Order: sequence, then C-alpha cells, then structure tokens
Amino acid sequence: MPSRRIARTQAKKAALLQAQQEEAALYGPPAPQAEEEEEDLADEFARKVVIKDIVAIPPHTQYQLATDQILHLFHRLFQSSFTDTTELQSTIQAVKTDLYNRDYLDAFDDDAKRLAYLIRWSSLRALSYASLMSSLTPIVEMISEYIIEEDEDEDCQCLLIGGGASAEIVGLAAIYGRMKEFCSTKDKPLQINVMDVSDWGSIVTQVTNEINTLGWIRQVPDTRPQQFITNYLKNDVLTYFNGVPEKDDTAISLANQKLITLLFTTNELFQEDKSKSIQFFQRMNQECSPGTLLLIAESAGSYSNIQIGTKQFPVFFMIDMLLSNKKSELKKAGSGKKSKTPEAYDGAWELVESSDSCWYRVDKESQDFYSSRLENIKLENMRFFFRLYRKL
Repeated sequence: MPSRRIARTQAKKAALLQAQQEEAALYGPPAPQAEEEEEDLADEFARKVVIKDIVAIPPHTQYQLATDQILHLFHRLFQSSFTDTTELQSTIQAVKTDLYNRDYLDAFDDDAKRLAYLIRWSSLRALSYASLMSSLTPIVEMISEYIIEEDEDEDCQCLLIGGGASAEIVGLAAIYGRMKEFCSTKDKPLQINVMDVSDWGSIVTQVTNEINTLGWIRQVPDTRPQQFITNYLKNDVLTYFNGVPEKDDTAISLANQKLITLLFTTNELFQEDKSKSIQFFQRMNQECSPGTLLLIAESAGSYSNIQIGTKQFPVFFMIDMLLSNKKSELKKAGSGKKSKTPEAYDGAWELVESSDSCWYRVDKESQDFYSSRLENIKLENMRFFFRLYRKL
C-alpha cells in the first residue's frame, strides 16, 4: 500500500494534469519554453519561490449579490445587442481566434466583438472577481467603512487598469450593492475609473446603465441620484502615468485611488513593453498613498509566462520582485551571486494575501441559469494566481 506522502504526490500530479488540460482547452497549447540558462537574478529568485498548494474561492460569498443577478445582466446585454445565439457564436469565434494569436487589439476592434467577449468571457470573470474580491477582507472593509463613514466629503475611487471588458466593474458593483443594502440612506457614491487601450467607452457606459437600471445600488428615497459612477479613459497606462504630467482636474491620479486592479492585464503590459511596465510599477511605488490596495491576477499557467533573461517564468516572479522587497530577501539567501537588480526595484508594498494557483469553479445552478438562456455558452472553471498588496 502506498504511503501517504506518495498518495499526496500522486494527487498533486493529477490536479496539475487536470489544470494543464483545462488551460489547453481554453487557450490552446502552452508557449514553448526556452532551453538556455537564465540570468543570475531570475535563477536566484526562482529558488526562493515556494509554490503554494492549489486553493479555491467559493462560487459566491455573503458579501456580494447573487450570481443569477450578475448573469442576468449579461443576458440583458445579449438581448439588446444580438439577434440570436448563432450570430453571437460567430462573433465569439472571431474573438477567440484573435486571442489565441495574442492579437489583443484586433480582438476588440469593434463593439460587436467587445459585447461578444463580455457575454462569453466577462460573465465568468465577473462571477470570479466578485467572489475573489468579496473573499478578501481588506477590500470588503474598505468598501463597508467608506459607506458608513460620516464624512460626506470623503470619496472612494477605484482604478481598473485594462478593465474595459467590464468584469471588474460588475464584480465591484455586486459587492458595493450588497454593502449598500445595509446602509441605503447614505449618499456615498463609489467612483470607478477605468483605463484601457481599446475603445470600450460605449460598452462601459452600457454596463453602468444596466447596473443602475437593475437597481443593484439600493437608494432611499428612489429619487436620489444614481450612486454607481464610472469614468472611462481610453489610454495606454504605460504612457499615461510614466512621466506624463496631469493636465487638468479630471485627470486620474494614482494618489487618489483606494483600490487599483490589474486583472488579466499585467502579462499584456509586459508583452507590450517590459521596460515601461517596470517603470509603471515603480511609479505606483512612488505615488500611491499609504493604505492603497493593489489586486493583481493572471492565468496560473504558462500562458502568463514572461521572458527573464533567456528563460520564461510566471509573471508573478517579476511582480513580487518589484513590489515586495524581494531583492532584500535574495541578498539574505546567501547564494554567493551578485544581484543585478537596481536599487529602484525595492518595493513599497506589503503582501497581504496571495495564491500561486487558485481555482474558481462554477456551480451547477449558475451554469444551468446561463445555458438555459444562452444556448451553447458554457462557463468554464478558471485557474489563476493573485496577489493583494497594501501600500506602506
């Protein structure tokens, strides 16, 4: 009879194989791995990383609106935008081809493609983001404390980088709406700043209107102004914050944000320009106010690998190095190798919660609800890593 250790090892191998198969089904085969030796820094850093066991977040939590409310919103978007599911499926296939080829700009070059992406993929991500963010105590406390705060002049701004596809918007609205149920008389609007390189402005407006039309944000009396506000800015975050002075009072300031999210966006930034991406993280180190929360999530598989030296590594290697003072930890490792990391790489963030491999599994009720309304649309389980940091 095999030992418990062997049984655990076999179970982990089986879980890894399943994860690889599900990732391949979603994204195609993994990117090829370079065979040359990596740079000293990457090699040194890799030896310090401890990969955590696979964990899971629940289908939903008590701090968010119900999953059928979230999915109902996406079904309404379908009804207002497509004649039937055949038209939707054809558009989804075009988007899927562009994403597989990593042609991100082509994948979102018109509103039909953007809406198809929302209905097919943002629906699942909105469920997972609502669950993830409402499972993280610092984010729940940030929103609830703001709502009950007596200071009417205090605002709460959140910056969703790469959030044009609106899953983050819907996820935050589901949490904010739930929190407002307990304090509906307070006029405390949550302002959502969304920045994306593609033209998602009309889609963000449509999603925001649906949230307010469906009455997610409880208001007493009903004549009070809408309390869920989105501000969309079509811009490249790598140029907007990197050395570009603020031009007017409406400009987005990193210092004013209570929460910043980079959800399935960081890898795209590093692919676009690694040097400017590093500069942007350093800019956040310098300008974000103490207490600011930063949530980052990406695919947990090889799809989110980036090149460091001559080998590929998960993008969270670079993120941890830039934000969490990993350089100092590397020096303490006593490897005998001189670090090539410049002083500016010292981070200024506390790592609050994290997972290197986290599952969101769709429950049967949510799947049945969506597929009964949208034929052949399946909400797949998703696996990702996440990091929640707090600015020191």
